[in-house]
Amino acid sequence: LVHLCEAFEDLYVRIYGLGAQTPQFGYMITGVILTGSTEVELPFLPEEALVGANDRDKSVKGFRNIYWEGEWVEAEIIDLDKLNAGNIIKGPAVIESPASTMMIPPGRSARLDEHRIFHISVNAASVAQIAAE
Repeated sequence: LVHLCEAFEDLYVRIYGLGAQTPQFGYMITGVILTGSTEVELPFLPEEALVGANDRDKSVKGFRNIYWEGEWVEAEIIDLDKLNAGNIIKGPAVIESPASTMMIPPGRSARLDEHRIFHISVNAASVAQIAAE
């Protein structure tokens, strides 16, 4: 214990200076270990029937140019509320909703699953894989 106190004093003096040292107050060594748990309510995920990958005519709002990596490209503009589970959107596309906007870059695609969660491809080669899932 003596070596522990001496090591603490040396470090304390280096950090705060000799004038801040007050060994007359003594030392208190405290250790606390806490473990806890609680029940967690799982979120409700909607489950919708899957439709065809391209069955999304009602969701297309139109097209507009977007600036992507130094050039203007035409992007499809999609209404999120009108997309169906199973739809696949190929980039470049912009998916809009009142609360957010999501960009699908050129060469990528996104599939909306039965829980209304998007799965975005890493590259254009994975579009066929997404459609097969």
